[in-house]
Amino acid sequence: CSKKFSQCADCDIENCTNCNSGYYLSQTSSCQVCAKSNCKQCTNNGVGCDVCMDGYTLYNGTCKDCNENTGLTNCLSCDIGEINNFCIKCKATF
Repeated sequence: CSKKFSQCADCDIENCTNCNSGYYLSQTSSCQVCAKSNCKQCTNNGVGCDVCMDGYTLYNGTCKDCNENTGLTNCLSCDIGEINNFCIKCKATF
C-alpha cells in the first residue's frame, strides 16, 4: 500500500482504507497529515486529536510533552492534571 498510496497503512485495489499514525483518511481516500502536532490518531478531518504519540498526552485538545515543564522525566505515557502530573509508563530503559 505504501508504494501505491503515500502514508497508507492498509488499502484495497483502488483506495487507501487506513492511514499511518499521524495521518487521517480524507474524503478522497488519501492520507493527510493531522493538524495537531504529535497527534497519532486525529479526527474531524484532521483538526481534532483522539490519541497522541508516545511521550505525549492529550491535554486541553493538544498533545503535551510528558517530560516538558511537568516535573516528570523519562515518561512514555502520562496524565497531566491541573494540580498533579503522573507518569503512567516509563521509557524502556527506566
